[in-house]
Formats: sequence, structure tokens, C-alpha cells
Amino acid sequence: MGKWGIEVVECQYDGCNENVFENNDECILHLEFPDENDADFERIKSEKDKKVQEKIKNRNFNFEGSILYRIKLEGLKTHEINFCKAKIINNIYLEKIDVSDVLFDNATLKRFTFLKEVNIWRNLSFKDTKAYTIILKNVTINEDWECENIELEFLRFEEGGYVGGFIFFGGMKNVRSIRFKGNEDLDKKIEIVGDVFLGNELMGNLDLNFVKIDGTLHLDGLKANNVLLNKTEIKGNIWFSRSELVDINFNEVEIKGETNFHTAKIAGKLDCKKVKFENLSAAEETNRVAKNRWNVLGDREEADYYFYREMEAKRVQKKWYFRYPEVIIQYCFGYGVYPERFIITWFSIILVFTAIYSTQSGINADLGFFSYFYSSVVTAITPGFGTYRPEGIYQLFASIEAIVGTFMWAAFIATFTRKYMR
Repeated sequence: MGKWGIEVVECQYDGCNENVFENNDECILHLEFPDENDADFERIKSEKDKKVQEKIKNRNFNFEGSILYRIKLEGLKTHEINFCKAKIINNIYLEKIDVSDVLFDNATLKRFTFLKEVNIWRNLSFKDTKAYTIILKNVTINEDWECENIELEFLRFEEGGYVGGFIFFGGMKNVRSIRFKGNEDLDKKIEIVGDVFLGNELMGNLDLNFVKIDGTLHLDGLKANNVLLNKTEIKGNIWFSRSELVDINFNEVEIKGETNFHTAKIAGKLDCKKVKFENLSAAEETNRVAKNRWNVLGDREEADYYFYREMEAKRVQKKWYFRYPEVIIQYCFGYGVYPERFIITWFSIILVFTAIYSTQSGINADLGFFSYFYSSVVTAITPGFGTYRPEGIYQLFASIEAIVGTFMWAAFIATFTRKYMR
């Protein structure tokens, strides 16, 4: 019984001890809004705002199941902020807050959710949440950030930030764009200490810009349009297995671990020219996948570039007695994709033997430079010596040049066929 002997009825929301509002079954915070055109809408909204301010004054930040129009919390230090099962019709702002946990599990956030300069000592959670746009700016999460089974359109993590544990975004729905973007002007990267799980999703675009990930980036099973990694460092691995993507673009990216494209389906291009690989097998696999994609797209120049990088990575992984001799094939012949290197090499060989012949008049006459050059050219590209005859030890040099010339012809045919007749 309340004052004057009037019976007081508690809110029907499970766990709420507040009194019901007027003749309703719920307290003012758990009461549904009437239609916006209803005469009571503004009155109910005002009563809800008063109750929110009362809770803030009493340092009670448990808004579980609350139905609010808009809410702003700033300049606070508290143990927990709880919006689980809440429904926020307009925007929600959390700014300059020091808190242990922030919970939005099973909440409905119909407009923008802003977290700015928030320090979360433990976890940030959006499990089974329905949201429109979530924006984090300069937010520190000292443990984990979980967004399992979240349904939202846009997610932004900007202006620098820190996650001390893992990020788990499993089972997201209807996502149009996810962007993590550090602040290059202030040299503030978004730093993530643990693994990042973004796989098994259906989304539009994924953009990681100026980000540092100490763990592994999991994009396993990701179904998305475009994946852009720009000025990003991944100390662990990056997995694309079973993913279905349109384009992948790596720009000034450093990958220290392995890559895995097993059973990945890429409909468009894989651009990874500006990638620094510490793991050679990752470099080999990534460049091979890029080469195959550009071949399918019909761009032979791009495909040749990635073939060269693939072969380079493969060479460096070999035993030293294979690795070092193959340097000649790489730099002198360009693995058949750079004909200009081949031409320069062949011309250089001819000049070297020209110099040898001219040292001690190794041909059957004391000739000028151009005659020695002509003799070297004829020896290198035809099965004969022309009108000249080498003498003494120079017969051995001429034989060597003839053998090298035969090999160069074979290499020329292979290079020409690969480059121009595919």
C-alpha cells in the first residue's frame, strides 16, 4: 500500500521494481510510445526524459528494456551502462565516459548510436542487436568487442581507437558497410591486440584504413562486395577461405603472417602491388591468386606482373644452390615477362665477347671494333663465323658464345610466345 492507502502496482517488466505509470501495466521507462501524432506523445516523451535525468542523478545507468526517444550520457565514471533489450527511437550519445562494461544486447537502435572518447575497461557488446548506424570515435575497449548476430547497415570505428582483446562480428545481417579508419594526420592507428572475426557475414563493403591488427584477420566465409585494406598492418594471418568477394584491394599493407585463399571465390580483381610480405609462402600464394584473377579478366600485363612476383617469392624459398643460380633467370630474363631484359642481356653478351676477341686480335686478322662486333653477332645468332675465323684459345670462346647463342634463341622463342601469342 502506498501513501493514503492507495495500492501501488509494480511494473510488469521482468526485474523492474518501479511503479506503473498512471493506469498502465508498465513504468514510464518501459511504456511504449503512442503514435507520434497522438496528443499524449510529447507528454510521455517528457515524462521519460524526467525519469532518465532522475536515474542519471542517482547514478543508476541500468536502462534494460527501456523505451526511449533519445538519450545522452556524458562526463561519467561508472561500473556498467546497460541498454540490453532497450528500444531507442532516435539517437543515443555516449561521450567522455569511463566505464567497466557497455551492453546493448538484444537492443533496438533505430537511428545513430555514437560513442566518442569512451574508455571501456572490459567489454562492449551488441549481441543480437538491431541497429541502423553505430559510430565509435576514439574509443578504447580494453577487453573484447562482440557483435554476434547483429543486424545493422553501417558501422564506423574512427579517429583512432584501441581494442585490447578480440573483435567478433559473427552472423551479421544486412550490413552495407563496415569501416575502421585511424587518424593519419595525428598518426593514430586503430590498434587491435587480438583476432578480428568478420567472416560468415553478408555485407556490402569492408574498409580497414590505417589499422594495426596484432592477431589474425578472419574473413573466412565472408560474402561481400569490396574489401579494401589501406595502410594497414597485420601481424598475424589473414584468412579468405570460403569467402565470396567481388574486389580485393591492398594498398600499402604489411602482412607478417600467412594468407589463405583456399576455396575463395573472387569475381573481380585482386590488387596487391603495394603489399609487404614477411612470410614468403604468403607472398607466393597471394600473387598467384592475383595472377589468376587478372588472367581471367584478360589483363595480361597485370597478370605478368603478379606471375613475376609469384616466381620471385618461390625462388627465395628454395635451397641456396637453386636460389642463387636462378637469380640469373629472374633478373636477366625476367621469367619471360620482361622482353627488354632479355634483349639487354643478349646484347651485353655480344659486347662481352666482342671485347674478348679484340684484346689480342683473336680473329684471323687485326680488325677494328665494328668487325669484332660483327663477328660476335654472327657467332651468337647464327651457326657460323661469317667471313672470320677465330684462332687459338679464341676458338673456345667462340664455341662458348655459340652455345650461349643457341640457348638465347630458345629463350627468345619462349619469351616471345609467352608474351605475345597467348
